[in-house]
Amino acid sequence: MVRQDYQPLLDKLLARFNSWTARHLSFAGRLQLIHSVIYSTITFWASVFILPNSCIEEIESMCSAFLWKGTPNSARGAKVNWESVCTPKESGGLRVKRLNNWNKVFALKLIWLIFAAGGSLWVSWVRLHLIGNQCFWDLDGSASSSWIWRNLCKLRPLAKQFIICEVGSVVNLDPEVQDDFYLWKIGDAAPSNSFSTADTWRHLHPPGIKVDWFDSVWFKGRIPKHAIIAWLNSRHRLLTRDRLVRWGFAVPSTCLLCSSMDETRQLLFFDCSYTKEVWHHFTGKVHLSPPSTFEAGVRWLKNPCRDKNITWILRLLYQASVYSIWKERNSRIHSSIFRPASALIQEIKNIIRAHLGPLTLKQRLSNPGDSLLVTWFRFFL
Repeated sequence: MVRQDYQPLLDKLLARFNSWTARHLSFAGRLQLIHSVIYSTITFWASVFILPNSCIEEIESMCSAFLWKGTPNSARGAKVNWESVCTPKESGGLRVKRLNNWNKVFALKLIWLIFAAGGSLWVSWVRLHLIGNQCFWDLDGSASSSWIWRNLCKLRPLAKQFIICEVGSVVNLDPEVQDDFYLWKIGDAAPSNSFSTADTWRHLHPPGIKVDWFDSVWFKGRIPKHAIIAWLNSRHRLLTRDRLVRWGFAVPSTCLLCSSMDETRQLLFFDCSYTKEVWHHFTGKVHLSPPSTFEAGVRWLKNPCRDKNITWILRLLYQASVYSIWKERNSRIHSSIFRPASALIQEIKNIIRAHLGPLTLKQRLSNPGDSLLVTWFRFFL
């Protein structure tokens, strides 16, 4: 396959990226567009063609650049490498799929159609002109002039583990013979007469070890832009001053919020007197004392108390606090605007109060009882 064969796909994706560039989207918004729009377009193409590696590399480069920079030109300066981004959220990533692997799953589907979809025009042509009287598993795929067919044949060792044949038999007393038919079998699951893209993907790419901060970041009802900052912080990818100094940048090392110690993640989000005033304001409302270290504090948020509503609200408050503290820190660098901790506390209250309204409505429909808003007014107002 030559570039001109897949250039229309690249042009279409580039046009999408460029149309979003001027909209000043948040990181969470860009991630959602990659998931919902870009990958749906790629999926349409991959369900019909096998995309070459050069095409896949170019698309992933554009996706990475757009995610981190807002433009599809260069991903230089990305806070997390693309390999890590393309892992499940449980494993510390963002659940973006590696296109080479995703393309391979759709290629397996094409192989499955050769056996199962007798009514397809493409299948009929393949059976007549490329397979003929030969066995698909044994024929010489390299002899074909079709690039796609040669690459499909290379996947036969992988496909063979999934395709099983049910041998036909004589039915009733008539000499009427039932044709052999094929089933798709994934691991120990029961064979199926249909292909499942999602199940095949999960079988080939099982999630890795679960990170201990997953439940504190990706809980249901989170605020997306807050969760993204909490994710970066949990991965230790926010550019705190201690990291910049280690990289050789000539920047002051002192914390911008308390001006008492060198800025580190532990100091900025747990030890700093400014931060303590914000975070302890909320935990004190429910008479809880979280651990004093970053890692232990994030683990504590998975189950800080028995009350599910308080647990949910504390997670929202933690992420909102991290987001607001990081924004305040950056504001002091770039615009020399200083706000007292009380202003952040009020800002966080306004954000969470507005967010809890729609969540409370959903909660009432699924689980009547004390609502999130009732808990909020009882403990946190």
